[in-house]
Amino acid sequence: MKINILGAEWDLEFSNYFVDERLKDYAGYTDDTIRKIVVDTGEGRSICENYEHFRKQTIRHEIIHAYMYESGLSDSWEHKTGQDETTVDWFAVQFPKLLKTFQEADAL
Repeated sequence: MKINILGAEWDLEFSNYFVDERLKDYAGYTDDTIRKIVVDTGEGRSICENYEHFRKQTIRHEIIHAYMYESGLSDSWEHKTGQDETTVDWFAVQFPKLLKTFQEADAL
């Protein structure tokens, strides 16, 4: 599917580690060189008990990476593999709660 990240069109795809070797060690990844996000379907292995929750959190996580890239922040993190995963995870986990609070406060 196509998604909009700060005005840029990105591909969001679902695959598994049988098809995409990069998913062997990761639940998903963001390739900013071709504006593509890939998320593991979990096919052929048990990642966790509640895969749907995990899948959505992984999608949010990778979308945040894409937002950081499109906003020019991707090279600003001091991290050996790019962006700080702790910060990205925090946003991915907390975003549904933030959205609810923003909606309750009529802040959107």
